[in-house]
Amino acid sequence: MKPSARKGLTLAALFASMLALTNLLVKRETLVILMPGGDRLVVTSPLMYSLGETLLISAASAAAGFSLALLLAGKGGNSAGPEFRGLTRSPSAEEVLRMLDPRDREIVRFLIRKGGEALQREVWAELGMSRVTASRRLDSLEERGVVVRERVGGTYRVRLNDWLRRLASVGG
Repeated sequence: MKPSARKGLTLAALFASMLALTNLLVKRETLVILMPGGDRLVVTSPLMYSLGETLLISAASAAAGFSLALLLAGKGGNSAGPEFRGLTRSPSAEEVLRMLDPRDREIVRFLIRKGGEALQREVWAELGMSRVTASRRLDSLEERGVVVRERVGGTYRVRLNDWLRRLASVGG
């Protein structure tokens, strides 16, 4: 799943949980008790919290949930991908490149030559890839934390992730 789709899904879940929490806090319960002789006694529970208290509890819960989501997600676009986490030492740029398949390696080397970033259309045009192939390769590299893409008009700006850019600038 793309990071942008994951972010949208997280925000939708956060919004839905806030609505559910608010509904639970503001909800009144009505209870009908049948008395002997057929009489009905209707009891409506009072609100447990005022509207202000409900909004405060919802906002605090949203902040806590969002903070937890950020902690669980790590640093997002600036963290190394799963195949690079847990290494006993920092790999050199060449070692990282050897972990990639040849086409992905070609893209990363191209980005290094371009100073760490380029437009997506430059990637496919310069490397002789179809638009679809370049897009799929970049999707994969983005999911693995190697590159970050930002929408720029009708294309994307592709840049090496900060951790890999630092490795490449050291020359390791």
